[in-house]
This record gives sequence, C-alpha cells and structure tokens, in this order.
Amino acid sequence: MILTVIFFIALVTSARETAHPKAVLTVESRWTEIFPSESVTLRCDLQGGSAEWEYKWYKDQQEISKYKTGDKYRIPSVTQSDTGQYTCRGQHLKRTVLSEMSDGTSVTVSALPKAVLTLETGWTEIFITESVTLRCDLQGGSAEWEYKWYKDQQEVPKYEAGDKYRIPSVTQSDTGQYTCRGQYRRRTVLSKMSDDISVTVSALPKAVLTLETGWTEIFITENVTLRCDLQGGSAEWEYKWYKDQQEVPKYEAGDKYRILSVTQSDTGQYTCRGQYRRRTVMSEMSDGTSVTILAIPTAMLSLESGWTEIFTNESVSLRCDLQGGPTQWEFKWYRDGQEIPSYGPGDKYTITKATLSDHGDYTCRGQYRERRSVQSVGSRVLTLTVFDTPGISLKQDPPGHIYRGEHLSLTCSVQGVSKGWEYLWYKGPERTALANTNSSTSDGSNYTISSAALSHNGEYWCRARRGRDQYYTEYSKPVKLTIFDVPEAVLTLQTAWAEIFITEGRTMRCKIENGSTAWEYKWYRDGQEIPKYVAGDKYTILSAGPLDSGRYSCRGQYRRPTVLSNLSNELSIQVSETVPDSKLNQYPSTEEIYTEDHVTLSCKVGVDSAGWEYLWYKGPEKAALANTDSSTNDGSNYTISSAALSHNGEYWCRAQRGSHPFYTSFSDSLMLNMSIRPKASLILETGWTEMFSTTHLMLRCEVPESSAKWNYTWYRDGQQVPEEHTGERYTVTDGSSQYTCRGNTTDRPFYTRMSEVLSLGKILLKRKMLLSVSGLLLFSPLVIILGCFCLKRNRKEVPPPKEELFLSKTINGDDDNLNGRADSPLNLSCESNDIGGNQFCSHPEEGEALYVSPENLLSFKADTANPALPSCET
Repeated sequence: MILTVIFFIALVTSARETAHPKAVLTVESRWTEIFPSESVTLRCDLQGGSAEWEYKWYKDQQEISKYKTGDKYRIPSVTQSDTGQYTCRGQHLKRTVLSEMSDGTSVTVSALPKAVLTLETGWTEIFITESVTLRCDLQGGSAEWEYKWYKDQQEVPKYEAGDKYRIPSVTQSDTGQYTCRGQYRRRTVLSKMSDDISVTVSALPKAVLTLETGWTEIFITENVTLRCDLQGGSAEWEYKWYKDQQEVPKYEAGDKYRILSVTQSDTGQYTCRGQYRRRTVMSEMSDGTSVTILAIPTAMLSLESGWTEIFTNESVSLRCDLQGGPTQWEFKWYRDGQEIPSYGPGDKYTITKATLSDHGDYTCRGQYRERRSVQSVGSRVLTLTVFDTPGISLKQDPPGHIYRGEHLSLTCSVQGVSKGWEYLWYKGPERTALANTNSSTSDGSNYTISSAALSHNGEYWCRARRGRDQYYTEYSKPVKLTIFDVPEAVLTLQTAWAEIFITEGRTMRCKIENGSTAWEYKWYRDGQEIPKYVAGDKYTILSAGPLDSGRYSCRGQYRRPTVLSNLSNELSIQVSETVPDSKLNQYPSTEEIYTEDHVTLSCKVGVDSAGWEYLWYKGPEKAALANTDSSTNDGSNYTISSAALSHNGEYWCRAQRGSHPFYTSFSDSLMLNMSIRPKASLILETGWTEMFSTTHLMLRCEVPESSAKWNYTWYRDGQQVPEEHTGERYTVTDGSSQYTCRGNTTDRPFYTRMSEVLSLGKILLKRKMLLSVSGLLLFSPLVIILGCFCLKRNRKEVPPPKEELFLSKTINGDDDNLNGRADSPLNLSCESNDIGGNQFCSHPEEGEALYVSPENLLSFKADTANPALPSCET
C-alpha cells in the first residue's frame, strides 16, 4: 500500500514537470463580422499561466506582431486584408518553453454596402402641401441598418422610422438634391452614400374671388353671385367654395357660386380655391369676401339732448337710428301709439319748450327710401315725464359732529330728477356764492371741505340749473356746520401701582374729554400700535409677560377713521419677572408668649406696597384665617388681642392685588408657642387664734413657684385699691368685702392672672362661731358633745344665718355658690405644705383652697358619713 502511494505521488510530480499550459484566444468585440475602419481586439490567456509568459500571435498560421501589446492584439482600423484565422500561444520568459497553441478564431472584414435612393412619388415636380416619399435600400442590407438622409449634402432629420423619408406637406424650401446612406444599428458603421435625386417644389396658384353683385349688404330674398379665378390656372383645375372656413356645396358647375334667394344664414365670409384634377393638390385660398344678409332693421330710439324727466319750458331732443342713416331711410314718430309730426329734420324729434301735454311714451320707425314697402321694426318705448317744479335736498356727509381737520362733503340733489343738473353753492344768510373746487363730480353736486377749520362754521345752501335755457331750481334748506376742536386723550392707570409682576393683570383707561360711545380707542407701546384686549376705553393686560414692559399711550378715534385725538400722555409699565416675597414679622418679637398677651403679626411685601391685600393662614395645611383686625385697611396686621393655648401653631401670610388676583409667594412660616400665664394666689395670713383678739386681718398675695421679683395690685369688690398698696401684704379692716390680687413685674410675663376671690365676711362669721364653741369648751367635754349635737340639730331644723362659717367658692369668680347651694356645709381637708409653714385646706369636691397660719390652727374636717358634724384637730 505504501509503495502504491509513493508511485502515485511520483507520477503526479512527473506530470507537473512535463505538461504545457494551453493558450485561450478570445475576441473582445462582440461580433466577428467587422466592417472596414472598425477596431478589433484579441486577447490571449494561459490556463495556469503567470506573468512569466509572453505571447505570440498568428494569422492564417503566419506569425504577426504589428499590433500586439502584452496579452492583447489590437487592430485600430481594419481593412479587408485583416480577414483571416487568428491563433496565439505563450512563450516562457526564462526558458524556451512554448505553451500549446490556442484554438483558431475567424475575423471577417466585410465591404461596406452601397445605398440606393428611389422616389416613390410618380413625379418630381411637386406643388406646395403635397407629400413626397423617398426610399433608401442597401445592397445586401438587413434589419441591422438604419438610415441617414441628406439634402444638398446636409444631413436632415428623418420624418419617420424605417427606410423611408416622407415629407407630408412640402414647401418651396424642400426643393433640392436628396441622398441617403445606412448606419449599422449597434456600431458606428456607415454605408456608402446613394446617388442623388432632385426634387422641385412649385408654388400653388392663388385663387381670386369676386362678388358680381354690386353690394355686399343684401336684404333677405335677394340673390348673390360669386366668381373664382386662378392666376395662371387652366382647365386642369376645378373649384371648391367655403363660408366661414367651412366647405359648402356649389349650386352649379364652373367657376361661379350663385345663391338665388338669400337668408340670414347666408351671411358670412366667403372664400374659394382650385383643386388639381389629377392629384389632391389645392391652390392657395382666395382672400375672403364678406356677404351680409340684412334682416329688417329695428329702429333705435335714444335721447339726443336733455333728459327724460323734464320741467315745463325745458327742451328735449330724441333721435331715431337705423343702419344706413337718414340718407337711406326716413322716419316716423309716435306718442302713446299715435303718429305725430316731426319737430326736426331727418332722424331727430325736438321739443323746444315742453308742456304738460308732452308727457308720454315715444317710439319711432324707419321707411326705406328706395323700396318704400320696406319698414323697420318699431323702436323701444322712451318715456318723457314732465314736472311743474323740481324739489332739491342738501345732505351732510359725514353727519353729526365735525372735527377740525376732518374731511367733509355736502351733497346737493334734485329729488327724483338727477340728470343734467349743474349745482351752485352758497354760504351765510346772504347766500354768498361759493366756488366749488371739488372735481370729483362733473356736475358740482358735491361741495367738499378737505380739512375742516373753525372758519367753515356757518349755514350752507345749494340750488341747481340745467339746459341751454338755464333752468333754476329753488334754494335748498340750509345745513348749519359747527366745527369742533379734537378733544384731548388722557391715559390713567386703574390701579395705584405702576410696577407689575409677571402673570399679573393691569388695566389702563383712555379718557376723551366730553367723549361718548362714538369714540373708539387705539393703543400704543413704545410708539407702535398694539391690539386692544377689550372693547371700550380700557386696555387690560390679563397676564403680564416681559414683552408687556414699555411706555404706553393712547388716542381716540371717532366713528370716522379720519378723526383722531392727540396722542395721550405716556405711562411707563415695568414688568418684573420675579414673584415678590411676603415677609412675616411678630410684635412683640419675644419667643415666649403668655396667655392673655396681645400679639400682632405683620405681613409686608418687599416692593411698592400700593394695592396689596394680605391673606393669613395657619397650620401646615395653610388653612385660611379671617382677619378681624381693622387697624389696617389692607389686612397687613393679624392681631391676637388675648392669647390662648388655641393660638399655638404655625402662621403664614401672602398678599394679593388686582381684580384678577395676583398672588405673592407665601412668607416663611412663623411659629407661635403659648405658655400659661402664672396665677396669683391670695392667702389669709392671720391665724385662727389671732382672730379672737384682733380687729383686722392680714392678706398676702404671692405667685407660687416663681422666682421673679413681683409687685402686686390689690382689688376690693372689683375696684383697684390705691396704688401705694403694692406690697405682698394687705391689711383688711372691713370684713364685708371681696378681695383679689394680681402680680406685676418689669420682665415678661409683666403680670399674672387674677387670684381667686376671697370673701372675708364668711370668715368673720366663722370666727364668731368659734368663739362661742371655745366658751363651751371651758365647762366640760360633755357640754362640747351636747353643743355639737345641738349644733347639728339646729343646722337641720333652723335656717342658717346669712353669714356662716363656710369657705367661699372662688373658682371662676363664683363666690356665693358651693355645690349649687348657698348653704352648702364646709368640708375641709387640711395638710401641711411648704409655703411659710402654713396649712393648706381644700374642699374635697370643688378643689377650693384656703391658706392659714399654723398658730392655734383650728382645722375642720368633714365626716363622710355625717358631713354636718365637724371633726376638729389641732
């Protein structure tokens, strides 16, 4: 097996060393049949060859080298001698090794064919407009050829595809010598030129048309004869007839066209021309001859002079028109259908001085002079209206007020009769004549004042005249003109502030002195007119933007655009692009606020303060607050006249202004923290043992749990005692009054709440009872027991006296009621406290307190089973 593989490899190697590559010859042109002067390129390729080879070329087995270049052999312009069998092969550049010869390729150089030109028409003398067809044939040619055509050796464009050249309608410029040749369709190969053919184009003879009738305007039923002649014509021609460019049948043979009885349909432009008998050759068309067939004419009645609405003694002239005029026609005149004699010569009817009898409907008709049996159709009706006296009116335009500098026109008109008048103008009671300079109307019916001035004030009159006899109307009623000065325009702001903020609204008003609804307004910013936002005399900026800044002015425009007031004063509007801030302050500014304090919050906008209204809010939800502080009109202060714990919280403010409210931003929040104001405590300092021997009582006022230095104010029965009693103790000699006190200091909170009310009348009553009880104690304990028992019995059966030994209820200022009854028993619970060693006694239900000194303290403690029986302990 291994030996077989080794033998196969050796065999392949030997084959590679001994085999020669084969040359392959290709023609780069797409065709092998070539015409002289064309180029041919041959290419030789080696199978498996490389750049180490050069090439040899052979024609009919003879080596050639004239046109070889590398692997190509190119003949730039072949001749018939280049026809042959071509081959090639390669030769190694380094060794004398030749490749195998290529297969042969035939190249055939064919001779150019000759074109043959023929004239398909049977004659060479041709008239203008005839068609001519030439045909070009190639000897040995085929469909591979197309054709070129020449006249007098200049190429001409072909008229159609194929081998034919056709001129559908020749002219004299088509005369000449014609030739042709072929061009190969796929290559730029031209055949030999054909022999020439001469073509002669003759001009067409011109037809001449004559009208044998002596006139061209013919009435219906007359006859007419036309004749057609050819310049240079002969019997070879016959004739065709045309009316308005449409061929019409002839009435008889020959060169004449005869219409025996014309109708209006025979009216038209007639022409003729000749047609060659043997060919479809037409002569030139004759010039046209118009034949007009006239119907019986209709008389045309018109107003020659004057007008149809006339006044007595005026003149008027009528005219009757017919084609041909008064030289061929005479005229008849009719009023209201009855023939009347003519007042003037020929075609005119003249009334020199009108009367009321001339009123009526006028017509006319004509009669042909040569043939009197021919009459025209009657004219239309023309109505003459005769009046006795004309009315005249004078109007002013524009009506109403006229302002200085305005354009003004007075219009004068004759009522119902507007033609032919010339208008005259007068001024003042003397009717002084005015020269009318208004050229816009030829009759002067308008009197124009181009620029009204105060000198134009006064009364104006007019009247009219017309006709050769200068007929005058009456004077019109006068029009009185009063010229007013243009009023002044004044621009004002509807708000008290000039600076506005972005998105804020602003309204300005333009006021016209003595103005009315007849005025409208124009608005300007920085001298440029701007559109108004609302009707009337106001200009509103609904939501200001940066472009709204500027200098504003206005002017009034009357109901007529020509009347403008002066430009008003200027107002400068500045739009700020930032929303203003609101600043919130507290007065007093202390952080600690006590109940009953007076607190004022003040809100201010950090810009011009005009026009702002302040709004107040509380809490994180910014709940709106109703501001009842009337100290400021704008609500800039929010006052808490008597602080309470309910006023604790976070406060905010902001401001608004304008009819469409513009809001500032919210202020920073301000927190109010309320503290309970300390309360003064009123103490009876006189001890119970001292009550038996003294004639006066000592009261002491203090502020518990306070280290401040206090002064005190004392009140008896609600009235302040003299100011010199400011100490903490107060001596009472009158036991029938009620006392309270209050602490005062120079620092916050400045004063305390009022103490509870102390009624000394009841305390003195209790002292009397104690004196009685102590007397009994001197006899025996039995007497005490009996006394207590009796006291209990007495309390149940006998109404107590007005002054009893009960402590007064002082809570909420109610000094006479304890548990809802004036005679409620005293129930006290006493214990020691730290206030000067005094004993503190309280009512178990009402929480009332009484401070007494420790000396000889008699304390009353109620028994819960029998509250009327006191229990005593020292």
